[in-house]
Amino acid sequence: MKNKVLHILILIAFVFFSSGSLWAQTGFKLPKGKKSGAIKFELVNNLVFVPVEINNVKLSFILDTGVTSTLLFGATRDTLELKNTSTVLLRGLGKGKAVEALKSDRNHIRIGRAIDLDHSLYVIFDEELNFSNRMGIPIHGILGYDFFKNFVVSISYSSKTIKYATPENFKERRKRGYITYPMRIEKGRPFINNVVINDGEESLMLVDIGSSDSIWIFDDVNIISENEHNYFVDFLGLGISGSIYGKRSRVSEVAIGEFSFQDVNIAIPETQALVNARMMEGRKGSIGSQLMKRFNVIFNYPKSEISLKKNTHYDDPFYYNMSGLTLEHDGISLVRTAVGGSRSIAGNVQDSGTEVTGFTPSANYKITLAPAIVVAEVRENSTAALADVRVGDKLVLINGKFTHEYKLYEITSMFSSREGKLISLKIERDGERFKKKFYLKKLF
Repeated sequence: MKNKVLHILILIAFVFFSSGSLWAQTGFKLPKGKKSGAIKFELVNNLVFVPVEINNVKLSFILDTGVTSTLLFGATRDTLELKNTSTVLLRGLGKGKAVEALKSDRNHIRIGRAIDLDHSLYVIFDEELNFSNRMGIPIHGILGYDFFKNFVVSISYSSKTIKYATPENFKERRKRGYITYPMRIEKGRPFINNVVINDGEESLMLVDIGSSDSIWIFDDVNIISENEHNYFVDFLGLGISGSIYGKRSRVSEVAIGEFSFQDVNIAIPETQALVNARMMEGRKGSIGSQLMKRFNVIFNYPKSEISLKKNTHYDDPFYYNMSGLTLEHDGISLVRTAVGGSRSIAGNVQDSGTEVTGFTPSANYKITLAPAIVVAEVRENSTAALADVRVGDKLVLINGKFTHEYKLYEITSMFSSREGKLISLKIERDGERFKKKFYLKKLF
């Protein structure tokens, strides 16, 4: 859907400092007599969320072709009874230092019918790397190469279904209507070499469905113009080694083989943020999920092939966050709901006050807790910044609706919708409440 544009990017590449091979796992298998399986997924901010069961604990993971090994965020580790552990250091995108992690072997992991009884994963302890707060839904971990390597995996973004089969049982007729291209698997990640930006040469790109942007480009030659000032500097997302900043711009055309897109958003990360990422010689960047969701995709790692077919998202415009705000869950708000007869009216009670609207003396009240939504980043010179919205401001109302009535990603979609849309906020700052208004505005 065209509004599903994520301001926080989740794109992680790792360099591991540990003994032992990353490629020793036998990987996922299907039970005897089963040839294939299927699962439904949730598409949030362009990212694919799949149900995963680890050591009999049900979790929610991002499916990400940009990572090599399974990653688990530390808040979940106590419930999993992890064994066979050792300490390692991980580095990824971002300018920060390596983070400490725990490598755990011999875990049982299940995705639908697919099972791995000897699965290795890496548990990250750093509490600042809380992607759930920025996304607004639980993110327990990230799963990549280990799931793809033994199967032919078909991702239908239109029906939100993933089908997987062993290579010998995959039926070629399922590729009718698809166009197939060669794909290189290097260190567990898929690359294609038929991407052309504007009228340039074919470029080698990582296919990264764990990135919510359309395209990341590592070289801004012939794209960024200081004279026309066709870019702005922005927060691009969180990586294992810290925040990632860079430039956002737009190119007139991106072609992938026979497929072509116009007026495509791009991001150009700072060089320092890429130092820790595994860079492949000749690689020009990454194709993210804002572009890939316009296809139904078949990943065939065993045959090094990728097959693409247009879906209902193909002609959607490319949007980006025009507000300049990055939001996150931070703390708890008390929500007081008045119920009178068949009519319910919700109010919000924040830390500093008791302002509640729309209540009658005869109403019954119900008190619940909801995550508070707070401004985490404000882009310089953005419309929100010019309206004096600041980092740390707590949002109470958005366009007349209490924040607890929104999913966080719904607000992100609202900020990434159409130019000229009025955004009206009531914020809380230092115990006082203020009204702020601004219009969404394109910068390029």
